[in-house]
Amino acid sequence: MGNKAFVLVAVVVSFAGLQAASQTTRTSMSSSGPQAALESPLACVERLDVPMFPPVADAARLITTLSAAVKVGPDGRAADVAFQVLAGMDVRSDIFKTPVEKKLRDSKFSVACAGRTVTLVFAFIYPTREENSLGVQMVTFVAPNRFEISVAPTVVTARAQPSAGKPTFALP
Repeated sequence: MGNKAFVLVAVVVSFAGLQAASQTTRTSMSSSGPQAALESPLACVERLDVPMFPPVADAARLITTLSAAVKVGPDGRAADVAFQVLAGMDVRSDIFKTPVEKKLRDSKFSVACAGRTVTLVFAFIYPTREENSLGVQMVTFVAPNRFEISVAPTVVTARAQPSAGKPTFALP
């Protein structure tokens, strides 16, 4: 009986501590005003449509990392999107920029953020086989504002044709 009472007291004390911490956070946020709540890079994002790995880039085995600066319009939509290539080849970056811009323009931002610029990073990468053994596209969020879009690499195997003895290539 004594152990049960101790556990109950510990749970009540822990719950009371969480409530106090929650109240302190609410008080500090409300006393700081809405600006403090908007300091996070994603605070202005209400719905973010994340792009898929472009099939052309996948077939060509291209990777890149783009920084997208989204200026939020008065209606909560992307008024302007500017890109900077952080890694990868700038020459082929339109293969990635076009789908990213389309998804950002389909996304919804807070109208309270109108006129602000929200910076998001999209990294299109090939993971190791262990990281993506399912062979599907995956999106991983890395704080504070990075989205890693990956697709399992296609494995091409060479086989000799039984009759001609010439190598052919086949997809699994």
